[in-house]
Order: sequence, then C-alpha cells, then structure tokens
Amino acid sequence: MTELEQARAKIAELERVIEAHNAEIERLRIASLTYYIDIDGTICNTTGEDYANAQPIQANIDKANALHQAGHRVVYWTARGAGSGKDWWYLTMKQLRDWGCEFDELSFDKPVFDVVIDDRARRWGEV
Repeated sequence: MTELEQARAKIAELERVIEAHNAEIERLRIASLTYYIDIDGTICNTTGEDYANAQPIQANIDKANALHQAGHRVVYWTARGAGSGKDWWYLTMKQLRDWGCEFDELSFDKPVFDVVIDDRARRWGEV
C-alpha cells in the first residue's frame, strides 16, 4: 500500500470514528431530559420557613443524583424567599453542596401556590 493509500485509509477510519461519536452525542442529546426538582419537602424536610434547619432526605437526593449521572439536566427549583423577599441563595447553595447534590442549576423562580395541576408532574416513585 502506498503512502497515499495509507493516508486515505487513516482518513476513512477517522471519519468512521467521528461519525460514530457524533451519532452517540445525538443519541444522548435526544435521550436527555430536564428535571425541575423542588427542594423543601422533596429532597429535605423543612418545618415552615426554618430553612437553616432543613434535614436532607438522602434517598431522594440519591435518586436526583442518579438522574444527573445518567446525563439528564437537573435544576433545583424553589420558592424560598418568594413571599418574604429574603435572599436564601447562599444558605441553599451551601446545603445542596453539603448534602452532596449534583445539579446544573439552582433557580428561585418557583411561584408560590397551594396546588399544582400539571400533565408532567411526577412523584419520586414515578421517576
């Protein structure tokens, strides 16, 4: 095989590798979901607005971490401070880190409501 033929063979092999890699990236992109996960009452037990003493629910944190490790986007979503205007970012971020939470984003824009009716809402047992 000449040098030119060897170079063409290497290029063809690299093109096959790149094509397979791109197909895998696309498969993962399509399979990846975005999960919005509430904090209080979902990954921790909180009494009223006593956020500083919230206690983690490790089993639920482990489930959320498994989603993140599987390539899904995890957004922790909370209404902390929505009614009072108090900034809970530092405490909440510290808690998530201390509890070993893996996530992509922390969002404080969850609205205050009494009941949510949504076709995409799930409980832990359904995830």
